[in-house]
Amino acid sequence: MVSRVVVAASAAAALLASAAVPAQADDDDYGSSRRNTLRLQVGTGGVSSGYTCVQYSGGYCGNYYNLSTVPLTLSAGVDFGVKYMAISPGFTWLSTPFASRNVNVYQPSLDLRWASRGGSVGSRVSLGFGMPITQNGSVGFSTRLGFGGSFGPRDGTTLGLDCYIGWSNISGVNIGSLIVALGPEFHF
Repeated sequence: MVSRVVVAASAAAALLASAAVPAQADDDDYGSSRRNTLRLQVGTGGVSSGYTCVQYSGGYCGNYYNLSTVPLTLSAGVDFGVKYMAISPGFTWLSTPFASRNVNVYQPSLDLRWASRGGSVGSRVSLGFGMPITQNGSVGFSTRLGFGGSFGPRDGTTLGLDCYIGWSNISGVNIGSLIVALGPEFHF
């Protein structure tokens, strides 16, 4: 009788202990053994209005409403995984269509990223801010919301696809943007 009570009590204690300790989520990108990711991407997008510096008017900078695309975007970032999220410092270069009239934008950024993974497909959401710097030295502030996914095996290299919706202000000029980028992700 005593042995049955001890076995029942042990089983109940084991059940309670397993319920009290959260299990490692297999579908969580940042809960896995490979929590860090290096992301390199190339993309394109559109902006609501451009930021331009007209060379012939004494370096005047301001809105240029006919600018409708950003033909090239190059970005790099590292996700440093902390349990179910990542802190992601990064850098983005946004080219402009007309080098003689517009400026390129260089933007260091910091995002918070949440991810989940099921099999060979993962999804993520990010929220961040950046500091756009133009080639003429103007500095601004930006915020962005991102959605993306990873395709391929969890370990090693995957293919990442991201979409960012952002708002920037550079020297009093407001710029809305939508950027889509694609590239390899290296997990370590």
